[in-house]
Amino acid sequence: MSRGDLPADAWDRIKGLLPDLESKFDRVDSWDPNMIAVAFHHESDIPVAVVCLIDAVRTLFAARYALLECYAHGIYYRDVAQPRDEMIAVWFERYTSTMPPSVSTRQPSIWPTG
Repeated sequence: MSRGDLPADAWDRIKGLLPDLESKFDRVDSWDPNMIAVAFHHESDIPVAVVCLIDAVRTLFAARYALLECYAHGIYYRDVAQPRDEMIAVWFERYTSTMPPSVSTRQPSIWPTG
C-alpha cells in the first residue's frame, strides 16, 4: 500500500511547513573536500570538518524529506483517500518520520546525490 497523488494546494501547504534547504544544499554539495584540503596544512582539521558538514547537510536534507512524506501520507489518508483511514495515516506518519535516512525512498528532485 502506498500514498496516491495529492492536489497541488496540499503540496504547497506541506512545503510551507518545512524549511527550504535547496540553496544551502546546492552550495555545500558543490564543495570538493579534496580541493579544500589542498588549501590547508596537512594537520589541519578543516578538511575533516568540511566532510562532516557535508554529511550533516545531507542528513538534514533526508530528515526534511522524511517529514515531507510524513505530512503527505497523513493528508492523503485523512483527506483524499476513499474511504478515509486514520489508522493507516498514523502508521505511515510514524513509519516515515522514524525511519533512518538510508532507508527512506529517494526522490530525485529533492534528494542529495553523490
